[in-house]
Amino acid sequence: RLYCAEPHAVGVDRWLAMIAASQRADRDAFVVVTCGAVLAVDLVDGGGRHRGSYVVPGVRPMREALFARTGSLASLAALAAPATDGSFGVNTAGGIEQGARVALASLAVRGLQEIGALARGGARAFVCGADAHELRAHLAGEFVDAPDLVLEGLAVVAAERAS
Repeated sequence: RLYCAEPHAVGVDRWLAMIAASQRADRDAFVVVTCGAVLAVDLVDGGGRHRGSYVVPGVRPMREALFARTGSLASLAALAAPATDGSFGVNTAGGIEQGARVALASLAVRGLQEIGALARGGARAFVCGADAHELRAHLAGEFVDAPDLVLEGLAVVAAERAS
């Protein structure tokens, strides 16, 4: 039921996560948000067709890029541990941390809105990856935590090959 013109070009971890999500989503459109060194937002329509993705640096690489390109921010951030008030940073280090998280969470929400519009209705959303906890507080309730999505996809593939 899942189709991608070039699944080998997507990456095996993301493809396995989409396989598992397609099982969970039944026939609904869905988005898989994979959080790690990169943030990938993969959109799949209700017919199982991978419509595309957004791929950007994850929280840590985003922060490191800011520090590498703006020496004054690195110096200011080093003065104190990140401090926050709700979703806002109240010092430079906190602003950088929260800014990266909110930006990435916003991209995930945008992906869900896009696939929902294509599906002319609701869509499901799954979040996986080692850094999923970085975004959790900034994602609305419709995003389902699915930490083992890649392994679930591998199990689906193994079961299909065994039969």
